[in-house]
Amino acid sequence: MKRLLAIGDIHGRLGKLRELVRQVWPDGEDQVVFLGDYIDRGPDSRGVIDFLLAFAERFPRTVFLRGNHEQLFLDALVERGIRTGKTLREISPLYRRNALGGDVELFLGNGGSATLLSYEGTWEIPPEHRHFLEETVLTYRSGRYLFVHAGAGDGFEAEEQDPYVLLWSRFSPPGRGEEVQVVGHTVTDDGQPRFEAGRIHLDTGAGTDGPLTACDLLTKRIWQAP
Repeated sequence: MKRLLAIGDIHGRLGKLRELVRQVWPDGEDQVVFLGDYIDRGPDSRGVIDFLLAFAERFPRTVFLRGNHEQLFLDALVERGIRTGKTLREISPLYRRNALGGDVELFLGNGGSATLLSYEGTWEIPPEHRHFLEETVLTYRSGRYLFVHAGAGDGFEAEEQDPYVLLWSRFSPPGRGEEVQVVGHTVTDDGQPRFEAGRIHLDTGAGTDGPLTACDLLTKRIWQAP
């Protein structure tokens, strides 16, 4: 492995994604991990997923984490009668206690309207897009790095924690022992990645006016597409 690359929340910003990949220019010796939230808010969620599918075909070792926005979309599709697997309500006691409203309502109210518009207003998204969303993962480990969209609590292994915590939490405990968590989800204040003891934050606000960020975790080199 030449570089261990993590890429923050994209949120439908295809132009920023293209520019960032042009800057980073990954190759087959790199391990690339996308941290989730590919969709919603920005104007071209469909285009982002098309780009990521092509990227995965070229670099099959790429890891795609699931963000809370992918989960919202999958759950909304189920509520619309398109079965995509178990919803977060079905697998997370914490989410059942905290969710306010139906799944379609929650999806549309959290930026999903822009995603639906990118599919010309239809819920019948391409099968390969649905499969991509279904195949995203909650956690990934490489050496001492734990990749998770929102974060993991410090009491026990991330893989044993409620998915609601991994997708939605806002707390910032350090990693366990030598572990370093690499996360998105919570936007940094200044458009720059934040490095803390045991934790690296890479959501720099691409979904609004901020840049999209990539980091080589082995050297801490940063790239940004404004």
